[in-house]
Amino acid sequence: MTSGCSQFQPNYRVAPGDILREWMEEQGHSAADLALRLGWDLRHLATILKGEEALSAETCRHLEGVTEIPALFWSKMESNFQEICIRSQ
Repeated sequence: MTSGCSQFQPNYRVAPGDILREWMEEQGHSAADLALRLGWDLRHLATILKGEEALSAETCRHLEGVTEIPALFWSKMESNFQEICIRSQ
């Protein structure tokens, strides 16, 4: 018997940057503050927030260190985002 959850295929995209932006708002962090805490250039963070750059494993680990959200979460968000992008082409 197949669970209905395994058949869920959303037709919308949620970029990891959208989740990160929500986290920033909830925590009261500006982009400049987060970039500083991550040790990144502000332009690099901006590309992630806009969904223009995929999250690498290293990026996911950096995000985990600052947000305390597991790297696996960020990695799965990126994977799901990419899959939906491919499916919608």
